[in-house]
Amino acid sequence: SFTGSSLCEPEMVEEQDRDIEILIQEMDYIPGHFHLQLNLNFEPRMAERLRGRDCKLKRQSLSQLEVRHPAQRLALRNLLGVLAFHLDEYQAAEELFSGVCREEPGNLNAWANLGYVYDRTEREGLAADCVERLSRLMGLKKDGGGQGDAESLLPLRAARCLAEHALATSHDVGSQSEEEHAGKLRSAIQLYDKALLYGSNQIPSEEKRSWYFIMATMYIRFFLAFSSSLVDWMEC
Repeated sequence: SFTGSSLCEPEMVEEQDRDIEILIQEMDYIPGHFHLQLNLNFEPRMAERLRGRDCKLKRQSLSQLEVRHPAQRLALRNLLGVLAFHLDEYQAAEELFSGVCREEPGNLNAWANLGYVYDRTEREGLAADCVERLSRLMGLKKDGGGQGDAESLLPLRAARCLAEHALATSHDVGSQSEEEHAGKLRSAIQLYDKALLYGSNQIPSEEKRSWYFIMATMYIRFFLAFSSSLVDWMEC
C-alpha cells in the first residue's frame, strides 16, 4: 500500500494545483501588487531615470504619512516594498514584505509579494513556500484543523487585500495627464467599495472609518483632477 500511495501522490498534487488554478481564475481579486494595472508594473513611458526619480519622491512622501491604524501601516509598508523592488532594491523589498508577514501572518498581499521577490531572485524553494502559505490562508488547500479558521477569516483578509490594492492604485506613479490620474482615483474608490462589500461586518469599526476617510479624500482629489481636465478641454 505504501508503493501505491507514493505513485498516486504526484497525481493528487497535480490535481490539487489544477483545482487551485481554476479557483483563482474564478476569483475577482488576486493577492499581491505585481499583477495590478499600475504604471509601475509596465514598461516606463518616460526615461528610466525619471521613473526612478518619481519612485523615490513617492517613497519619500509616503514615508512621511502619519497612519494611525495598524492595518493601514501594513498596507503602506507593502506599497513601500513595491517601490523598493522597482528601484532594484530587492533586499529592502524582501525585508519590508517579510516584516509584514511576521507582524500580520494573515496578510495575503505580503505573502504574494514576498513570493514574487523570491521568484525573481531565483529562490524557487522559498517562493513555493510562500505560495503554499498563501493557498492555506485563502482556504484553497486543506490544512487539517486550521481550515475552518482560514474560511472564517477569509472575508476580512480579502477586504484588506483589496483595500491595499486601492491604496497602491491611488499612489501609482507616471500618470501622463490629469485625466489618467482621475482614472486611477476612480479605480481606487471602486476597490475600496469592493473591500467593504467583502469584509461586511468583519471589518473593525475604526478601520472601516479610516477607509471611508481615505475614500472621501480620494473623491475630492478625483473631482479636482476631473474639473481641471475639463477646464483644459473647454479652453482648447
